[in-house]
Amino acid sequence: MIEILGIIDKPIEEELIKVFNYIKQLFNLPNNIKINLNFVSQAKIKQLNNSTRGINKITDVLTYPYVNLKVGESLNLKDYNLDIDPLDNLLTIGDIYICTTKAEQQALEFGHSLKREICFLFCHGFLHILGYDHILPNDEKLMIDQQNKILNNLNITRQKFKCGFVTIVGETNAGKSTLINQLVGMHVAIVSPKSQTTRENILGIFNDENTQIVFVDTPGYHKNVTKVDEEMEKNI
Repeated sequence: MIEILGIIDKPIEEELIKVFNYIKQLFNLPNNIKINLNFVSQAKIKQLNNSTRGINKITDVLTYPYVNLKVGESLNLKDYNLDIDPLDNLLTIGDIYICTTKAEQQALEFGHSLKREICFLFCHGFLHILGYDHILPNDEKLMIDQQNKILNNLNITRQKFKCGFVTIVGETNAGKSTLINQLVGMHVAIVSPKSQTTRENILGIFNDENTQIVFVDTPGYHKNVTKVDEEMEKNI
């Protein structure tokens, strides 16, 4: 099982469980194992990186194995009898720390979803626990190939994240603000029977796994009568 500590979206949590179960099955690991997955701030991961590795900087993921395995070696519970928790009969095989902010930055930089980035970092950490490393070129290639195989088989791919802007324009009181609210799924624009309640551009943002659409609500077209009308027209 995974013990997840820290704030993360439920859909991503569900994908992490899939990654965990897939790797457990792929490497024929015992059922009663546990990984502590911690989502932490930049300050926390920097402090950990400095205190445990002597590197005083922010990183994306840190892994602390509690088992001593080499690549391809089976995990034998008999070797860790004294480490099995008698309360839940689980062997904790490692701690993984992921910096949420760093993951968000890297997802944006690489142009893929946050789900893909976090699942990649977790997979990377899990493989470290199983003895994989990337210090030497051959070891690095082996680890990268294994990561890609796991994530591709789970269809957690580097799909490009697309973003665009849509401007909603039209006559006054035509329902532009109502449309914006419906599209983004929350009340971001004023809706009123009174005309011209939208006096400046309002942004409503729609997100799904691989897409972001920024909707721009504008004041309605109308005849200029006052100075306020002239200023509002500049936002159309």
